[in-house]
Amino acid sequence: TRAPRMMETLKTHLPVSEPEGLNELQKIAVRFEQNIYTEATNQSDYFWKISLKMLPMESKTQQAPGNAH
Repeated sequence: TRAPRMMETLKTHLPVSEPEGLNELQKIAVRFEQNIYTEATNQSDYFWKISLKMLPMESKTQQAPGNAH
């Protein structure tokens, strides 16, 4: 499961601090993962699809002005 990695990526785009917000992000990550799992034809396809969906989000996070080094 890639939900923890998704959670970290989602938190950078939808910052939350209260437990309710974190619970909501967890639900979003699980739904996201379930949708991709349902669409995938096999394990390799699953990893490929999930990587394609996460890469743009992670790229935006790395390019954000606050993350420049």
